[in-house]
Amino acid sequence: MTQPFRIVAIALMGMGIFSTLNLAPAEESGAADPTEPWPPITSTHQPGVIWWVPGSAMDRDNLTENLRQLRSAGFGGVSMVPIYGVKGAEDHFLPYLSPQWIEMFEFASRETRRLGLWLDLTPGTGWRIGGPNVTPEMGELRIKLSEGKLAPSRSNAKVKRAAPGGAGLSIDPYSVAALQQHLRFFDQNFSELTAERPRAFYHDSFEYNGSWTDGFLDTFRQKHPYDLADYAAELFGEGDQETAARVQRDYRDTISDLHYDFVTLLHQWAGERGSSLREQAHGAPGNLLDLYALADIPETEVFGANSFSIPGFRREERFVAPTKDSSPLVNRFASSAAHLSGHPLVSSESFTWLREHFNTALSQIKAEVDLLFLSGVNHLLYHGNCYSPKDATWPGWLFYASTEVNSRNAFWHDLPTLNSYIARCQSILQSGSPDNDVLLYWPIEDVYSSVQKDPLFFFRVHNHETWLTNTSCGELAAELSDRGIAYDFVSDRLLGRARVVKGKVVCGNSSYDCIAIPKTQFMPMATLRQIQSLLQAGGQVVFADGLPTDVPGLGNLDQRRDTFQQLAEQVRETIGDQNLSNESTSVLQRLVSAGVRPEPMAQSELASIRRKVGDDTFYFIVNQSAKDFDDGFTLSRTAAAAVVMDPMTGKLGQATIRNRVDEKGTRLYLQLAAGQSVFIRLQAKDAGLPPLPIWQPAGDPIPIRGDWEITFLDGGPELPNPIETTHLACWTELGDTEAVRFAGTARYRIEFDAPSVSADGWRLDLGDVRESANVRLNGSPIASLVAHPFRCHLDLLREHSNVLEIEVTNLSANRIRDLDRRGVPWKIFYDINFVDIHYRPFDASDWPIRPSGLLGPIRLQPLASPTLDALSAIQG
Repeated sequence: MTQPFRIVAIALMGMGIFSTLNLAPAEESGAADPTEPWPPITSTHQPGVIWWVPGSAMDRDNLTENLRQLRSAGFGGVSMVPIYGVKGAEDHFLPYLSPQWIEMFEFASRETRRLGLWLDLTPGTGWRIGGPNVTPEMGELRIKLSEGKLAPSRSNAKVKRAAPGGAGLSIDPYSVAALQQHLRFFDQNFSELTAERPRAFYHDSFEYNGSWTDGFLDTFRQKHPYDLADYAAELFGEGDQETAARVQRDYRDTISDLHYDFVTLLHQWAGERGSSLREQAHGAPGNLLDLYALADIPETEVFGANSFSIPGFRREERFVAPTKDSSPLVNRFASSAAHLSGHPLVSSESFTWLREHFNTALSQIKAEVDLLFLSGVNHLLYHGNCYSPKDATWPGWLFYASTEVNSRNAFWHDLPTLNSYIARCQSILQSGSPDNDVLLYWPIEDVYSSVQKDPLFFFRVHNHETWLTNTSCGELAAELSDRGIAYDFVSDRLLGRARVVKGKVVCGNSSYDCIAIPKTQFMPMATLRQIQSLLQAGGQVVFADGLPTDVPGLGNLDQRRDTFQQLAEQVRETIGDQNLSNESTSVLQRLVSAGVRPEPMAQSELASIRRKVGDDTFYFIVNQSAKDFDDGFTLSRTAAAAVVMDPMTGKLGQATIRNRVDEKGTRLYLQLAAGQSVFIRLQAKDAGLPPLPIWQPAGDPIPIRGDWEITFLDGGPELPNPIETTHLACWTELGDTEAVRFAGTARYRIEFDAPSVSADGWRLDLGDVRESANVRLNGSPIASLVAHPFRCHLDLLREHSNVLEIEVTNLSANRIRDLDRRGVPWKIFYDINFVDIHYRPFDASDWPIRPSGLLGPIRLQPLASPTLDALSAIQG
């Protein structure tokens, strides 16, 4: 039977959409109301921020002011991390967990609650759990090979970036006993707290360096039927390489389980105190999917900058880290674990070292935000904000590795626009349940079984090529993304929880059409047995390149191999040879045969993610390609009605639908500029909103010419003198010497007559904007533009004397450059002090002057609104 085929007209390309919504804060809500276009915005929907407090040098007045600033900028909460202090502020340091510290934390807790913010806390200072209470027996151990024998020793590793009163050894991350002892110490000092407990306790990414723990040999022997001491050389990659690979695998499996028990206890402890656990699993020498799944809020990380093809988007190699540490595939591990364990929130430590200090534009942040959302993140935290007293000289107190998300940074002026965008997106992305197609098996045993000199293998964001992106699993994941197939990664443990319901593979709060197994050499027997069970229950499984060929590990190898081969033969008989590896049939074709419905838009370089909310399906669609999209395309899901929702403005409109007959899908006409994003809500009935207009160019763009008045409004160190000019250029080239070092906001004003061209509407294109802009026409606010494309829709122009005002905010880089060129001593921090993106002492004196203001050209594009019949002719 054929399904209804729809044409939906959608336009977003820098133009207006009907029906602005009121997005005032409301009570917490777990799901979008299917009858309302946007969910009410809550503090959980709004972005959070990692909030460093140097020296714990807090006082009531400055705590209130810091938190008030964050709330007014659109933040929903803070994750408090006490760190090393500021030179000259020693008299204000509060020793960690002292009565004075507890008093100030209680005040901060009450203030966040009063302001409608949530508050998270790390159970320590800096990162790595530890402190002055950690005895050598609780500390980290290392294992080495000495004269052919295993020789453990204390590493004396310490808490990194510790705050006053928090310095000391870091605890053994494989010892439940050490963690219990540390948490007892924390509880004893935290027990006097009368304010509300933290929303969540935060465990930062794994930067411990231990590789052993007391009793490891006994624990190992309980899991694996041999004495590891007999294979000391093989553990360090010596001797027969197959044996070494199997011994290292068993060691890594044991370490992974020990750290899993560690995080399990941390999660249990937080829950018993009425708090959640926010866990960064990455970096750990264990199964990241399983570790993330333990957390109430699994948290991934973006370290460094991704590359984008968006026209006008600047990467600027001088100001980005040379390494490629960021990977959306890595970010998807946290969201996969949340989906498979039924947790609604997926967090991200976002924009760590995104650019050099004070060189990050909001447009660069927005592109990364969209990539995180496409990876399943829906509870974003900026990295970050540093507590700073009101009387601190500019640039105030800072953290060494931060995208400076604070009120001293010029981009703070327009940050509320970006934060409102994030909140609207997350209000939908936190609603309902994920709607992915495939469970993609992660063959961690193949990684565990790789021989290296050091037996400990860290699954870091900095080495993702070795354990994911350059492996068979990563390559298949990339192919699925390119083909428009949505997926979640699954581990052996999590796959063991799966079941088949009405032909779907169900795990957590998610269901899938199919399980995909990439090329895999080693697979635990329990996993292969579970695959056979799911097949027999009616589940669909696609093997990309045949069955796995061997069992991992060393113990009882011959016996386990025999059993494994028998089980593999049973799977082969159940699934059939043609479904295991077929040169004439691609993996994609076999997935489609198993019921997977790819999103055709991927072939047009549009990326998307779906959520199911009641009977509705929400698509979040992003264009990060090199060109605008202006064409027809098909969604894989069917609907009777569609609403288009612009998360940047909060505006929306009812899509116009025409019925045709086709076998599947909903066809839309979409205009989506490069750099833009949109939600499409598919519904069973019309929402009754005004129809959505579509615009097409009606002639060539027309430059706006005349006399520009440039007035500097806010910023520093001093306001430059006003500028009058007939041509646009960087204000550092047009103004006085103060303009060269100025960071802040200036207003551009021009009067012009409407072009003598017939048009149904106009698009204003601002050209090259450095870095964000607020547009007013004839006294009315039009748009706040923080990302590409820097253009907006104008309805009507006066025949004469239109007044266009554009407030532009630049980077703070020129002001920082000026401080260092004059030798001003502003880098006054203990510990690492302040370093650049290469971890060298920071010095901006040789930076080039950064372009600032409106560089143009500024043009008016006349527009026509074609009929639906004309649209049908355009898109065929």
